[in-house]
Amino acid sequence: MKISKLVVNKFLFFISQFFLMSFFCISVSNAGKENIEEALVSYQPSNSYRFTKWGFDIYDTKIWRQLNFDPGAYQNHPFAIELTYLRSLKGASIAEQSIKEIQNQIDLSTQQEKNWLNLILNIFPDVSKGDRITGFNIPNKGTEFWLNEHKIGEVLDPIFSKYFFGIWLSLETSDPDLRKKLIQQ
Repeated sequence: MKISKLVVNKFLFFISQFFLMSFFCISVSNAGKENIEEALVSYQPSNSYRFTKWGFDIYDTKIWRQLNFDPGAYQNHPFAIELTYLRSLKGASIAEQSIKEIQNQIDLSTQQEKNWLNLILNIFPDVSKGDRITGFNIPNKGTEFWLNEHKIGEVLDPIFSKYFFGIWLSLETSDPDLRKKLIQQ
């Protein structure tokens, strides 16, 4: 049986794309990490700082970073931001507020706002007092999210990551005092 060159080329293209996607998925995550402690082993934590809104304590936050972390180019560095919630909140409220905070930094198109909101609505769970959501910045790749000890999802979009972490680290943050505390080394 004779196999055409076109069929062989399509097969080779498919196989190469499969291996490329397999490598990409492994390289953007904390692949093989069983729990959050393993994922954070190469990072140093900052002190914890409290975020308060309208007189209500919402969460304590800290940044986990490597020694060469540059807050002026945060999107180019691997790091994690950990939020320990001080009250119960709906995942939908967390996602919606995240998009509002992103819009303080950039004018999102209606479609982009909808896309990003839908992505994080599917990731962010309802939280109770004491729950931790940790977001890992994977430079040029995206964001991984963990709830307490386990990975809960990812957004493979470096532009989203820049603006999501900009909620705390951008010069356009709505809480410059919290930013200043987080980036002190």
